[in-house]
Amino acid sequence: MKIKNVLNSVNNEHIHILLKALYHQKGCGRKPYNPLSMLKAQILKHLLCIPSDRRLALRLRDDSKAAKACGFKKNTPSHGLFTHFRSRFKEKNYHLVFESLLEELLDSGAVKEEVVARWLVPKFGF
Repeated sequence: MKIKNVLNSVNNEHIHILLKALYHQKGCGRKPYNPLSMLKAQILKHLLCIPSDRRLALRLRDDSKAAKACGFKKNTPSHGLFTHFRSRFKEKNYHLVFESLLEELLDSGAVKEEVVARWLVPKFGF
């Protein structure tokens, strides 16, 4: 299964609601990067075994296909924004998202064994 397909499978309503609750919708402040794109970048980081947020930021800056697969258009976030996103998102939310993603992968047949799929759940440095 292609990485782009895995990232596209993250587009479900439950995840959108969870991500939307993390950010203010009105008021002052810079408009944030799309939280779904930020989440996809964290998943990409795990899938490609990228060791740090700094390396992830560099990869997305230099690899337009990877950036596009995550949903970034022109500019990509700095490593600090990825770190901030991860701390804002909290560990329990990552587990909810990855359980949902694993269910979709199991249902589609992309992953044959649940034991193998459970092994894929990343530890995001919490």
